[in-house]
Amino acid sequence: MLTNFELRLVEIPKQAWSFEKQGSQKENLWQKFSSPVIIKEYGTINSLCFSPQDPYDLAVAASARVQFYNSTTHEVKRSYSRFQRTVTALAIRNNGKLMVAGDEGGLVQLFDIATRGVLRTLKGHNAAVHVAQFLPEGRAILSASDDCTVRVWDVATQTTTHTFTEHTDYIRAAATCASNPHIVATGSYDHTVKLFDLRAGRCVQTTEYDEPVEDILMFPSGSLYAVATGPSVKICDQLAAGQTVCSVDTFQKSVTSMVLDNSNSKLIAGSLDRQVQVFDLQNFDLVHTITHASPVLKIALSPDESRLVAGTTGCTLTIHRRFATARDRANQKLQQETIGEFSLTQANSTPSNQVVMPSTSGDVSKEYAIRRRLTDLRTQTKKSQTYLHQRYERLLRKRHFAEALALLLRREDSQIQLVASVLNEIHIRGGLIQALMGRVEMEITEILHMVNRILNSSHYYLPCLLPIVHTIVDIYGPTLHRESDGDLIEALNETREIVHEMQRNLATMMVTKAKLDSVIRANQVNYSS
Repeated sequence: MLTNFELRLVEIPKQAWSFEKQGSQKENLWQKFSSPVIIKEYGTINSLCFSPQDPYDLAVAASARVQFYNSTTHEVKRSYSRFQRTVTALAIRNNGKLMVAGDEGGLVQLFDIATRGVLRTLKGHNAAVHVAQFLPEGRAILSASDDCTVRVWDVATQTTTHTFTEHTDYIRAAATCASNPHIVATGSYDHTVKLFDLRAGRCVQTTEYDEPVEDILMFPSGSLYAVATGPSVKICDQLAAGQTVCSVDTFQKSVTSMVLDNSNSKLIAGSLDRQVQVFDLQNFDLVHTITHASPVLKIALSPDESRLVAGTTGCTLTIHRRFATARDRANQKLQQETIGEFSLTQANSTPSNQVVMPSTSGDVSKEYAIRRRLTDLRTQTKKSQTYLHQRYERLLRKRHFAEALALLLRREDSQIQLVASVLNEIHIRGGLIQALMGRVEMEITEILHMVNRILNSSHYYLPCLLPIVHTIVDIYGPTLHRESDGDLIEALNETREIVHEMQRNLATMMVTKAKLDSVIRANQVNYSS
């Protein structure tokens, strides 16, 4: 029986959850930002970032110091001044305990935030370092410099594991993605974006643009990335050899900085034309605009979306605050509790042999080729197989995610491997919200049954299917109630039981691994002695 389940089920009308309704709600959210707090810094603001851990303090790199601002009072909480040169790059590790900073002299330094101590000093660049960030797993540091080189440092040994010299001009931007941590994207004033594969140790893709690249942003799926080049923001698909999917041309001057919101559904970009604009990633429409008094150099959004910060010319830091209402806090709490029913131990990356749909581009590297071919469809002829795959491929490339999902629901005889491939491709292309929004209760129930059928066949598909369950709960969770006992509740309960079984198996495997590790270490000690 279903116990301690906080979802509440009501009848979902056919026209509910339309894109227009959701879009207006998100637009109102951005309009809630109040008059800004203006702070004068010691020098030009070269980098901004928020601590990923509560209370989400703001770190600002200006002149030869880094300052942390209190999240409530916006007063200086702590200051780091152990720099000989101007600090030009800054990043905080995902646990909120370590900070990496690069300066215009070429040094990259690792700090303990609590003690302010310098843990590592990495020497190798001979010009200003404008990119210094942690790779997704947190054990390596990525840096890029005006000396046209990109370096990857091992934190433990303080040595360079990779050095890339393919760029011919200043490198001002770089990005990585947790779903594909082996790929690094860099943007340069040589008008190119290059993708480097850390496993192969080489550049696997180069895309040229008409303007210098000021910033680059990887989407969580790992397949799409945004490029700030001149007055445009271009959304590109790395699975299609860097082809531009969409170009946003609403700015008058160069775009200097970009960030994603917490739900990865909005793109925020700042420009030298003094504007910060918010775009909806479902249709790339302009949602909101904030005009500043000076050109915008850097922007940052707090993890709880309560503060939008812009560093402008004239050494000015502008903090826009949004005060959450009681209803907003209640909805956020309900959403967190709902998602918690389906939480599993976080995975930092997808399996290396995950199932993906094939790409029609012949220039894509082997990393993005089909890792497991869609075979053994015994109930169909070879001709019908090819036609079905091409049909899905055509829908996905045109970003018709809702139609691709509808086709899956109509074809109940599809093989599990094919269904998992299409669902995973919708996820990595960032189309889950578009595919799931506006559906009635019967369709959501069918989708959950389809997900459960795949998970029951193999737990291998969990990393690519769990985001689908999360998205369903995010969209429809607030409209459910406990008293109803329909098919949707049964499907959710089945998913919950599957995930709980996986958690128990995971705990057993961790205990086994710990025992094996202790035996191996003991044998190594005995052998060395």
